[in-house]
Amino acid sequence: MKQVVTPKAEISYYYSGQHCTNAVAGDLILVQHQGFLPATIRFGQHLRYWFRRVVLRDTHFDKAYCSVNHAMIVIAGGPQAMVSQMEAKGGTAASLIDYVDKKYAVIHPVDATEEQRKSAVEFAEWCIGIAYGWFSIFGMALDSLIPVIQLSLGTGQRIVCSTASSLAHRCVGLIPDQIDSAVFPADLARYYDVKL
Repeated sequence: MKQVVTPKAEISYYYSGQHCTNAVAGDLILVQHQGFLPATIRFGQHLRYWFRRVVLRDTHFDKAYCSVNHAMIVIAGGPQAMVSQMEAKGGTAASLIDYVDKKYAVIHPVDATEEQRKSAVEFAEWCIGIAYGWFSIFGMALDSLIPVIQLSLGTGQRIVCSTASSLAHRCVGLIPDQIDSAVFPADLARYYDVKL
């Protein structure tokens, strides 16, 4: 497997009750949610990471990365930052202040040019209004249960949050170690060494 190429980044952590006021357009946000769907995502990530860590003896797959279960891209920065995210209802724009009761990390690629950031934002904004990738989730679940097959499924303009974020962050220099449609939120955390 080829190694990931990760752009140099500054990481800032925010915990329940704290809010980032200096996010910049193009930054990546990794979040830890609670609830049934987030718990299901974390379970699938734990299965995949357990297999790679224990069976394949790859120490890069630390289970601590699996606490992240959501990813989104900042499309407008500052104290009133807005993000683009893929939710069960599809691609939406939301205010970062909506996440003040969650744990999250802001990944700021320090060497990204304005043009690169603009491209990341353009892709993130393009995702607003498209459908959620439920079929992709099914493929990722199968990949977690049977990790030796490395299955990726998808259809049309339907993606999940980690795929959208991975594709957007390619614009600032990220090259994942797998196809974007197979990238979990935990993988984004692993690429940038984020442990919530």
